[in-house]
Formats: sequence, C-alpha cells, structure tokens
Amino acid sequence: MNGIEQSAGCIIFFKMEKNAKPLFLVVHDIAHKNWGFPKGHKEPGETDKQTALREVKEETGLDVEIIDGFKEMIEYKMSNGKTKQAIYFLAQAKTKNVVLQDDELDNYAWLTFYEAIGRVTFVDTALLIEKARKFIS
Repeated sequence: MNGIEQSAGCIIFFKMEKNAKPLFLVVHDIAHKNWGFPKGHKEPGETDKQTALREVKEETGLDVEIIDGFKEMIEYKMSNGKTKQAIYFLAQAKTKNVVLQDDELDNYAWLTFYEAIGRVTFVDTALLIEKARKFIS
C-alpha cells in the first residue's frame, strides 16, 4: 500500500476467576519509548489475526485466545511521515507469565483498568482500553 504501514496486535487481559476484574497487559517499547500493547508488522500473506497472534507470542511469550467480535483500528502519522494503521484484537491470556522479547520491549505490567489508562502513552490507546473493558463486561 502506498505510504501506509500495517501492523496488528492485541489488547490482552487476564482474569483469575470468572467474575474477577480483568488485568490488562501494557508493554514498554524501547525504540519509541512508549507504553502500549504488543503489536508488529504484517508479513506478506498473513491475516490481521495471524499477525496479532504471532506478534504477541514473539514479544511476550504468551499464548492468547482472541475474543470474537472485537476489532479496532488506530491510524496515525509516524515521525517518518508515513501513515500507520494498527489493528487491535481483544485477547485473553491463559497465564500472566510474560517473557519479553528484550530487543524490542524493556518492561511490562499487568494493571487494573484505571492503572492501565494512566500508564499508556497515547489517548488513542487509552480509548482502546475503555472499549475493551466495556466489551468484556
């Protein structure tokens, strides 16, 4: 696509029990120095879901289950002038055992809704957490 970079990732949550409040996973990107969600570039022939699952596994070591019916896109200009489209799915983690891909990410946290809203760098990302929380409940 002309000047548009595509990526996909997941808003990941974990619940101890069925009625427990979810914890959201936020990760810190070394290169861009921001808090957000695991995501990455789409490879040729991959679907958005395949990209999201692969990137989550590579960046966090987590196996997650995508929750049907939730798909959001954020579009923004990058510092190089290109437009980036990031597709996000909602996914539930089976464990909280994160193993970071240390050449891309240098920190992570499992946070409550309000903590996550306060930690993420961009307003668009905070809005995604709000949509995810509404979708879960």
